[in-house]
Amino acid sequence: MEGIIKFLITTGTTLAENCFSAIIVLAVGLYLSKYVTKFCVRAMQKAKVETTVITFMKSVISTSLKVIVIISALGVLGFPTTSLVAIFGTAGAALALGFKDNLGNFVSGIIILFTKPFKVDDFVEIDAYAGTVKEIQIMFTVLNTIDNKRIIVPNSEMTTNIIINGTQETERRLEITFDVAYNQDIDEAKNIINRVIQNHPKAYSEPAPLVRVSGYMASSVQILVRVWCHTDDYMDLKFDLLEQIKKEFDDHHIRRPEQALDINVKNN
Repeated sequence: MEGIIKFLITTGTTLAENCFSAIIVLAVGLYLSKYVTKFCVRAMQKAKVETTVITFMKSVISTSLKVIVIISALGVLGFPTTSLVAIFGTAGAALALGFKDNLGNFVSGIIILFTKPFKVDDFVEIDAYAGTVKEIQIMFTVLNTIDNKRIIVPNSEMTTNIIINGTQETERRLEITFDVAYNQDIDEAKNIINRVIQNHPKAYSEPAPLVRVSGYMASSVQILVRVWCHTDDYMDLKFDLLEQIKKEFDDHHIRRPEQALDINVKNN
């Protein structure tokens, strides 16, 4: 009986010590993993590595270090480390088969990293979503919309869908169409538009702006405007031209077409 009691006390003491040690290893390991991750990020920043690569590698390093810490803590508890690595490897293979989409997201993340269809701070459109790229993680790409909503898009979606990158090029062409009534002076309307464009500091003079009649509608003539600008000035220039040309049209009595409805009354 005394032998059994001594065995239980010894076993319990050893188990308690192992549990305490494992908790210490887990706590210290997780803390150090954060520190090491931050250190690696700072090192990459000093080396002027692209932000896109930094965000992706940060996710990879953080996840890998956490897995190592967990294995180490289990090893302190008495689990054989070699067996644990084998178990994790087998489990990883099983999970890869069971979660093929996640594996596809990981591979897509690597494809994005090397092909660079977009990078952090680019404004992209994909399907019904549009936003600024904030992070490219192992499994997901994080976008922030114009109204500051966060969109989490699986990386596989970013590599299998058509992506419109609005900020990768340094210059963009703005295109606006104005409708002018048939009884208005088209030449004067074009002169007003050209004058507003020439006076705007963000509109390029080269390539030369295009202001031409582009079509005839039921009650109006369409005037097409094409002007080049720096990508960062695109939206400001668009809103400015719409507002300033409208004011100039009003000052010079250039009218847009009025909606009209003809009613014919037949008296029998």
